[in-house]
Amino acid sequence: MVLQAKQEVLTHLAEVENVRGRTRRDAESIKHHAVETFVTELLDMADNLSRAARTVPSSFLTEALNDDSSENAKLLKSLHEGIDMTHKQLEKIFTKFGVEKYEPVGEKYDHQQHLAITEVEDETKEPHTVVNVVKSGYYFKDKLIRIAEVDIVKKRTEQRTEQTK
Repeated sequence: MVLQAKQEVLTHLAEVENVRGRTRRDAESIKHHAVETFVTELLDMADNLSRAARTVPSSFLTEALNDDSSENAKLLKSLHEGIDMTHKQLEKIFTKFGVEKYEPVGEKYDHQQHLAITEVEDETKEPHTVVNVVKSGYYFKDKLIRIAEVDIVKKRTEQRTEQTK
């Protein structure tokens, strides 16, 4: 009886350990999914901050302050710096949580990682090469969470191919 009771206790302990392990894995999976969902929602905001920072060239800001010492020029520069700092801070947070921006310029088009928005003619590059990123792609811990929207080089027609030979 003692041996049987000991065996039952060991079996129950093993079951408890299995439940703990499964619970730990489930909790980690839920946490991972929650972070991924949250990050995915922030990607458009990151794009908007990037676009806003690029809207006003830094040369314009320098010239505006040199030519115009008014409050408007100072406010524009301050606003631009605030947008730029916010964007950089968001990128640092992304990096901290395993989010990587994906800029595929120069790569061959891959429908699993890219969405071709337009095709452009460019005789200097191979057909189906990414020449411009319209919207950056993002990875979260080695998982693609948003494909990059890109412009690619058109496939050359036979006539053009013959002319270039």
